[in-house]
Amino acid sequence: MGIQKHFRLFGLLLLTGCSALGPGRFIESPESQPVELAIRANGEEVKAVLHHVIVPDGPGSWVKGATWNEMVISLQNASRGDVTIKRISVIDSTGLYVNPIIPNVLPSATERVEKMQGMSLLIQGVGVAGQLLGAFSGMPLLGIASGAFIVNAPAAQAGASAKEMDQLLAEVKRRMLAWPIEMTAGATVRGSQFFSAPDPKMLVITYQTAKGEKHLKLALDQISFAAVKN
Repeated sequence: MGIQKHFRLFGLLLLTGCSALGPGRFIESPESQPVELAIRANGEEVKAVLHHVIVPDGPGSWVKGATWNEMVISLQNASRGDVTIKRISVIDSTGLYVNPIIPNVLPSATERVEKMQGMSLLIQGVGVAGQLLGAFSGMPLLGIASGAFIVNAPAAQAGASAKEMDQLLAEVKRRMLAWPIEMTAGATVRGSQFFSAPDPKMLVITYQTAKGEKHLKLALDQISFAAVKN
């Protein structure tokens, strides 16, 4: 099946969302900023810092009524060689690995398909379109589905203006860390991952080095996460 057909199926799958956020949801300038957590985890090759957790309608929120908790993290390649960040996930209270989501802010099936065709940055982060589609069918958001992101379909933005859609999409693209991420020695990246897991206990960064695949874990026990509606 060609990429065009994958995107058409992609648009149809997003129709399953039924909890519309509606217009007037984009917050261009949040009134308050989230607390700097500065929670660190240092591996042999990779260092990670969790800077913020932005809960729905909390400090730093840029969309009203979000159905996700946003983690703002930075990663540094502390080795002398190249490192590839393969995926970023969380472990929930039951011990299951849970993927991040791609916040879905598009209003209709047609517009979703058209917009997502231009969002190559996000698609690159999930591999081939077939993996992405396979991840959708795996809802609820439990486990690593082919190493792919999962779209947050219930966050459909019904009724929002075209301008607001553009603003929301631009903000998602600006914030989101789309993996895999190739990092040269000393390189640093910063961005967000969005999770709908109700009670994450551990942030897990899976990365590849010349010596093989490794995992860096960052404890989340001391952080309060909002219960999100999916």
